Amino acid sequence: MLNQNKASVSLPSRIVCLSYDVVEILCGIGGAGKIVGKPCGIDKPGTEQAVSIGGFGRPDIDAIKALKPDLVIGYSEVCAGTIARLIMQNITTLVLQHTSLEEIYASVMLMGGITGNITEAASLVDNMRRQLRELAAFTPKNARRPVVYFEEWNKPYVCGTQWVSEVITIAGGKDAFAGRSRAKKYLQREVTAFDMADAHPEIILASWCGKPVDTDSFKKRPGWESVPAVKTGSIYEVPGKLILQPGPSLIEGARYISDIINSRAG
Repeated sequence: MLNQNKASVSLPSRIVCLSYDVVEILCGIGGAGKIVGKPCGIDKPGTEQAVSIGGFGRPDIDAIKALKPDLVIGYSEVCAGTIARLIMQNITTLVLQHTSLEEIYASVMLMGGITGNITEAASLVDNMRRQLRELAAFTPKNARRPVVYFEEWNKPYVCGTQWVSEVITIAGGKDAFAGRSRAKKYLQREVTAFDMADAHPEIILASWCGKPVDTDSFKKRPGWESVPAVKTGSIYEVPGKLILQPGPSLIEGARYISDIINSRAG
């Protein structure tokens, strides 16, 4: 007799990732072998078998279809057009929209459930929490925190999203636009010269989402000459793979930013 209390469920075994963070998270929970398609430009151990499907936000739909995926996973509204086209092709999709550390942890657990790697996902989340707590503990409670402006894009000027703001706090800084960072759409995080004059950031960090940062250009922006970070030249590029990919790499990104803040304090 069939045991109705035990349903047989086939979990996705052929997954196409539309964004780098999805690849990183799947690798972090032991799901690298299930990745059959990935964005170009990412080379994680265990994903050598995965086919490049094009750039983030501009993937090759025909290449994705040819891989016959059980599931396609994307991130953010940048993937909206691609997801809509895949749905019309009857391809199962999942879009993540995490903007905070807690939402990233929830996404890790969700992917753990989807792939059958729940234990590994819980372990990854616990490890990320522990390492970030340890890093935060290096900043004395009564220490003065320098004001930090993080720029995610330069046309228009856009400040960092919520997880970036949280990482800055963990690393010992004070995000100049912590309130604005919680906006879900990136254009809602636009920053003007007047905003910068009011915020008085002492450190500028920048990662321009896929292109090199021109640190000298900050000094030529009209109205930015009075900004303390510009006057002292305290402008630093942060590698995008450490801070713009919402996954395990944020640990290294937090350390990178902490080193910048602590080197100035010293």
